[in-house]
Amino acid sequence: MQGRKQTIVSCTNKMTGFKRKLGSWRFSVQKGDLCNFPSLIKEMNQLNATEYNKEQEELKDVILDHISRLEAALDKYFPSLSTENLDWIVSPFDFADNVDKIDLTANERDEFIDLCADSTLKVKFNRIEASVAGFWLGLAEEYPNLVKKVSYVLLPFSTSYLCEQAFSVMTTMKCKSRNRLLSVEDDLRVSLSTVRPNIKRLCSEQQSQATH
Repeated sequence: MQGRKQTIVSCTNKMTGFKRKLGSWRFSVQKGDLCNFPSLIKEMNQLNATEYNKEQEELKDVILDHISRLEAALDKYFPSLSTENLDWIVSPFDFADNVDKIDLTANERDEFIDLCADSTLKVKFNRIEASVAGFWLGLAEEYPNLVKKVSYVLLPFSTSYLCEQAFSVMTTMKCKSRNRLLSVEDDLRVSLSTVRPNIKRLCSEQQSQATH
């Protein structure tokens, strides 16, 4: 869930998948299958048969209890993990015949109908290698109202990744040997930028100072 291009849709999908994994792990552990815990199996293989069976039963209860606690914690912090109302953003052309099921204004609905009728865009969407956000942002000029609505969903930060990244860079810059550094805005902007400077080109454009 870390990264610059994560959205509420992608993060929700990953959390939903993880919750389903927990259910699958619980089912396997109840049958005595610990294949989802390879490090644990590696340690248990060093035991003899008697110790192995005894340890397996004890660990089964511990793992099941841990999974139950983890599921309860996820339900508490993420009570509503559903992208059902956002599926039209991820797969717009699948809703060509169900536009009325989407919460759109009259102008947004008209633009969505035009978008779904554009066969060229459908081919582009199926072949696109960019993110879902990249697809929608490329339509801002042609479908401004619709893209604006989509932006309200995709733009908000779904995690604190960017904040944590900036804080990490800040703590690296303001170390003990640079604790008197007061203004770090410019340095911080350069450190967090995704644009990599061409150092050789920048140096070549400067005149070297001749020795006396």
